[in-house]
Amino acid sequence: MIWPLKLHQHFISAPIVQCFVMLPLYVLRSFDFKVLKNIKLGRSS
Repeated sequence: MIWPLKLHQHFISAPIVQCFVMLPLYVLRSFDFKVLKNIKLGRSS
């Protein structure tokens, strides 16, 4: 049971994997922020 866990941890800690995980989150967050901003601007005007 120890070996798969170690492999899993190594896989997660790989920079390329982190990049693939963080990039979509970052894009979604910035996209949500823009949409929310547009909605607020639309409501206020």
